[in-house]
Amino acid sequence: MINNQHGFTLIELVVFIAVTSILASTLLLSFQTTLMKTPPVHYDLIATQLADQCMEGFIGERRLLSYSNAALACSGSPTLPTVCTTSIPAGYTVSASITCTPTLSGDTATSRTVAVAVTGLGQATNSMLIASY
Repeated sequence: MINNQHGFTLIELVVFIAVTSILASTLLLSFQTTLMKTPPVHYDLIATQLADQCMEGFIGERRLLSYSNAALACSGSPTLPTVCTTSIPAGYTVSASITCTPTLSGDTATSRTVAVAVTGLGQATNSMLIASY
């Protein structure tokens, strides 16, 4: 009599499922450990968005008030635009600095370098040259 049965026995299937589940659980545990030790990227993204928002506030002041009336004095810590101080998420601090930037002719009255730094949960810096043209 010829045995025409093809396939796996029940014991072979149970062993295969057991070995596969052990390997899968080991992989998932290593992925979970890696993800827990990775710093959250979205904190830096929020910090970058805050720095950009504050920089847009300085540009808006320059457009609205003109260059000479905007708060762009060469000082260590300028008055931040209201967009920089409102709706800051908890855990973040926004600071800015303005320095005089000489032009090619050495004139410091027509251009400023504005630097915005966001610290806290995420870190970001942004700098820009604002000029009177």
